Amino acid sequence: MGRAEFTGAARFLRHVVSHLQTASLADLQQEDLGRFEQALCAFENIQTRLRKELHDVLPALRKTSPVRQSQSRTERIVCAVLDRVQQHYAQPLTLQKCAGDLRVNAAYLSHLFSHLIGLPFKTCLTEVRVEKARELLGDSAKNISQVASAVGYASANRFRLAFKNVTGLSPRMWRETLQMNPPPTGSST
Repeated sequence: MGRAEFTGAARFLRHVVSHLQTASLADLQQEDLGRFEQALCAFENIQTRLRKELHDVLPALRKTSPVRQSQSRTERIVCAVLDRVQQHYAQPLTLQKCAGDLRVNAAYLSHLFSHLIGLPFKTCLTEVRVEKARELLGDSAKNISQVASAVGYASANRFRLAFKNVTGLSPRMWRETLQMNPPPTGSST
């Protein structure tokens, strides 16, 4: 799936969310709710497929990411950055810090990362943080501020903005949607 399809899916989800924000959930008719659930399910299927494709392209995003000896120096550098993102997403993490740790120029690292991954460093870090937040939002014992802090955001407002930008839903709305339609046991969100 290409970026154009992903962008289209994201626009579609934003359209659905915009529609829901104009009407209260209590006023939605059963038929409208069914359509929303179908649209949300379709979006989640697309998102799951995109994440699987991303994981196939980026082996370093997997939980276990052995470094192959045949990798070039630039691939090893980018894999090291991806490993840092996966391991330290909950801490303050910047491209400049990674560049310093790896003893490379930050502008050079930014270029390498964007070229090999296809996403800027900050976008990748945000994606990882939001993915972890989606899991944590399933636990209703944690409030939004606690989830924000657990995934590396000092400000709950910045977290809300980032989460909505990635998923199209606010963290509160995401949690409410999960509670209305919990995932089957044994599968992840």
